[in-house]
Amino acid sequence: MIPSGLRHPVFAVWLLAILLCAIIASPTTTMAADNANAKAEKSEKATIPPLAPPEKGFWIALRDFFLPHRPARHTILKKETEYHTVAVEDDELGFRHLVFLPDHGSQGVIAPSRPDVVVDNFMKYAFLALPALNHPPAHVLFIGLGAGIMPRFLAGKYGNLKIDVVEIDPDIPAIAQEFFGFDAKRNIHVVIQDGRVFLNKFKGKKYDIIFLDAFNATGIPFQLTTQEFYAKVRDALAPGGALAANIANLGDPKFLGNEIKTVGTIFKHVAVVECPQASNDVLFASDTLLFEPRKWKQAAGEFDAKFKWDFKLAPYLDSLFSQEKIRALARKSTLMTDDFAPVD
Repeated sequence: MIPSGLRHPVFAVWLLAILLCAIIASPTTTMAADNANAKAEKSEKATIPPLAPPEKGFWIALRDFFLPHRPARHTILKKETEYHTVAVEDDELGFRHLVFLPDHGSQGVIAPSRPDVVVDNFMKYAFLALPALNHPPAHVLFIGLGAGIMPRFLAGKYGNLKIDVVEIDPDIPAIAQEFFGFDAKRNIHVVIQDGRVFLNKFKGKKYDIIFLDAFNATGIPFQLTTQEFYAKVRDALAPGGALAANIANLGDPKFLGNEIKTVGTIFKHVAVVECPQASNDVLFASDTLLFEPRKWKQAAGEFDAKFKWDFKLAPYLDSLFSQEKIRALARKSTLMTDDFAPVD
């Protein structure tokens, strides 16, 4: 719709032509992370390079004035690694993204001005595993480092927590350290290895929580989605332990259903929470934790009151799937095995 003052045909055509030029001149952009934490409390900042200055010419500025648009990004690092084409990108809203090309989905997002604030929604939802436990965690595993945001955050909150991180790409830890403030402190141990291989060989102290957040440029590696893999996850969990897996399905319930069905053949109890815009779901699984909604939300509320983080966990359980929905998704889905794992 054109406003009443702009209905003159010649002027309208001229304006549309300018806007079309602006759109054609614009670079490829991607969605910025959720800015819900803008009012978060100040905390000790990690040493992170400042954002690159925005580059915006006349046509881009004109387009941005008239049209809703995705925030433009400026690439500050592009590197070919053994496994990925990795980019670090700063957007015009003040966020820094770790990206595996050619897909522009963000593997991790921070605000360099507030590096200790968790921006990604799925990370906050995954932390619901903490109040689900019947005891404080002593030993946790992350499969997939990404920008190192979650292990760094937990290391800062739990001084005595032992954290293991398994990352397949040997270049990722250095990138996470230089651009995202990750620091492999004395309670964080990084292992360069495929997550499946690590669990196949695992014989150490078992974990209270295993966080699964491993992605390549197109999705979750197939070897981390199967029945055989989740059996190894279960074997590496301590009694009363839980899995928290990030399932990025971009709103498509098919893959999520497959994972629910597959995990349900290994673990007695499965729960799922949906992140905003349904772009991610977090799947929780345990042999002993029931994930009963009322008790879980009560525990999350007590957790929020005790720790007073920049975000509250209890409200995230409002998007908890009912067990009826979980069973319905599993019934019409496919079991993922090493011999058959259609992850694409």
